[in-house]
Amino acid sequence: MSRALLDVIKHFCRDIAPNNDAPPTFWARFLPFPLVFIPWLLLYEWVVYRGVQPGAFETFLPGEINWPIWPWMEVLYVSPYFLVPLAPLLAPTNRILRSFVVSAWIAAAIVFLVFLTVPAIAPFRPFPPHGLLGEMMMLDRFMDRNNGTASFPSFHVVWAFLGAAVFTQRFPQLRTICWVWATLVAASCVFTGMHSLVDILAGFGVFLLTYHYQTLWRKIVNPFQRVAIPSRKTTGER
Repeated sequence: MSRALLDVIKHFCRDIAPNNDAPPTFWARFLPFPLVFIPWLLLYEWVVYRGVQPGAFETFLPGEINWPIWPWMEVLYVSPYFLVPLAPLLAPTNRILRSFVVSAWIAAAIVFLVFLTVPAIAPFRPFPPHGLLGEMMMLDRFMDRNNGTASFPSFHVVWAFLGAAVFTQRFPQLRTICWVWATLVAASCVFTGMHSLVDILAGFGVFLLTYHYQTLWRKIVNPFQRVAIPSRKTTGER
């Protein structure tokens, strides 16, 4: 099964969404759902279901537990659930779609590794629920089993900024609005009481790392290539 999955991933990167500026096919736009979103959701729910692990520690800064909770920010908090799945459908080119998918894979590998090795938690900060938005916040907490796991780094932040990166390419005239939206989503993670500030900063760090994966890869690989090429030339001369 794992071999079949790897074959599908290779096929996606090589043939379905090659690294070019042609518009993606319908099939290429559809594949991120079974290849990215669904596996991520299953893994996320599994991490939440396993609960708080031995040696767990909270990521709140001193005094952060008393920061305000603003129910109106729940609208921003839930917005990635609806907007981020649109990213593959709106990606204007194969290159951008491919970048979104590969960045999401790398982010998932990093974040789930941290989830499984670092027992960090951010228990949901208490608040008196009022009205529809308050009930929505309580539903969010119930779905995450109210245990504060799967919080560091915040994948909510990663998804919002990866989605914004695609939206800015599709709607360049709305570039500033897209990045402001992602930033407000990050802020909502704190001011709905769902995450700590440390979770948010870590999630943004993961986004930067994955969004610039090609540049980082070249910086890692190029020095080795410079060493390898002269070595081959020297060997050939002999």
